[in-house]
Amino acid sequence: MAFNISHRFSIIFYIFIIYLFINETLCFVHQMDQSCEEMPEEALEEILGSAYNWRYMSITKPIILYHEVNLESKRNVVYDNEYDVTDDHLVKLTEEPAWEVRSHVKLRRNSTTPLQKRRKRQTIQSLEEWHCESEFVWEDLGPDYFPRYIHNLKCTSENCWFTRFKCKRRSFTLKILKKELGQCAEIGPETLRTFDGLTKTWRQVWIWAEIAVNFCCECAIY
Repeated sequence: MAFNISHRFSIIFYIFIIYLFINETLCFVHQMDQSCEEMPEEALEEILGSAYNWRYMSITKPIILYHEVNLESKRNVVYDNEYDVTDDHLVKLTEEPAWEVRSHVKLRRNSTTPLQKRRKRQTIQSLEEWHCESEFVWEDLGPDYFPRYIHNLKCTSENCWFTRFKCKRRSFTLKILKKELGQCAEIGPETLRTFDGLTKTWRQVWIWAEIAVNFCCECAIY
């Protein structure tokens, strides 16, 4: 009987010790979190540097939340040049006047026979069946990511080419910053001097992360 009582007291004692340890740990983490200051937005911009892609990223909430586009997705993928070009990009698509060309199908103004008209309608319909409808949207990643807003493309149609093929997203990767919740790190004096206005050395930890961004919807077999 005495052994059982002693055994119970030992268990209660160990449980109490574990409780004190957990409580002290939580208090320490809370104090660290309180002493850690957020990295200012200007410093995050400086860290991001050349990784910032203004075509697909936004630090502030965009005024236009989304806009629709139609991408030509046929056997050979045709990308939207507005979102995949360099600053000096300049390509002539055709030598004909703009009013002679309709979106993705070239239509001639000369007279045609009824047979040619039927073939033309069939060609247009065939091309349209290869299209995958899509829209660009601004996605809010939340306050733990920088930049917070990403310009992404969504396929709004699932099937193409008479429902035999699937609309498949094509993606590339972007580097962004991600906040590590509950983690604090000290900024060295040399690094601290590169940031204007920073005085406290202990800051919330942000890490580099890579995310996929869709830029095209392709009509594919799989």
